[in-house]
Amino acid sequence: MVTASEKATFQRIASLTGWAVADHFGCSYSGDSDPIDHGGFFYDARDWDRYGYARVVDFWTDPDDDGVLNVSRGTVLAPSADQWPRVWSCCGIADPADRANLHCQIDAARAHFGMEPDGTRYPDVLRFRFDDWTEWRIWRSIAPWLAALAS
Repeated sequence: MVTASEKATFQRIASLTGWAVADHFGCSYSGDSDPIDHGGFFYDARDWDRYGYARVVDFWTDPDDDGVLNVSRGTVLAPSADQWPRVWSCCGIADPADRANLHCQIDAARAHFGMEPDGTRYPDVLRFRFDDWTEWRIWRSIAPWLAALAS
């Protein structure tokens, strides 16, 4: 059973922008201000420079299944040195300052190469039909995935 306090917490989270949700969970965010309605991804950038990857939780809608939000976990892998020129060209990023930005690198690598799914199931996806789920319950269901990004 959901307590009144827990429900209030997730109702408050449901009213936040994607960046404010990321701040709440201690991770980063890229996407539209409302990840549930428009997509986006939360990520942990701490391992990008040292190990060449970022763990992500991706929000996306299936164009073939209107009214369904998919949330999946995975990893964005850093391109090799010889792949970066293709990534920057594909994403239209020419400014050296942007290219040096860690968050821009992760966003561009994800846009160009996508995400490797995590877990033993392929893919590791939670599906939420908007007719059956309220927004605060969606946030409650994926909160452990977002909290794990900061751990």
